Amino acid sequence: PSVNPPPLPQIHQTDSYEVASNKIFIQFKVYKKTALGTVLLDTGNLTHSLIDERFVQPLELKLAPAPIQLKAINDTPVSVKGILKDSLRIFVEGINQFVSIQPLVVEGLSFPL
Repeated sequence: PSVNPPPLPQIHQTDSYEVASNKIFIQFKVYKKTALGTVLLDTGNLTHSLIDERFVQPLELKLAPAPIQLKAINDTPVSVKGILKDSLRIFVEGINQFVSIQPLVVEGLSFPL
């Protein structure tokens, strides 16, 4: 369904966040909430979408168990706290309708998305 998304603040970019003039970080807003976050566009991700537990906790979203083990690119284990029990609707910068995601909730993303 097409829904008019609320306006998102402009992203202030630095050279470290740009690759060939394309954004690799974009902003999102949680549907019917005031929460804003940043999305890393990771086309090389071979598992699930991830969200940091520090973003999820204030929203009081329910988690379901996720019997999965993940490792970072440097082979460091990633602490998976669970998966969102229900889909999370978000507005992503540049898209005129909401997107539903059901990410794994992890501890300590190096960039708290």
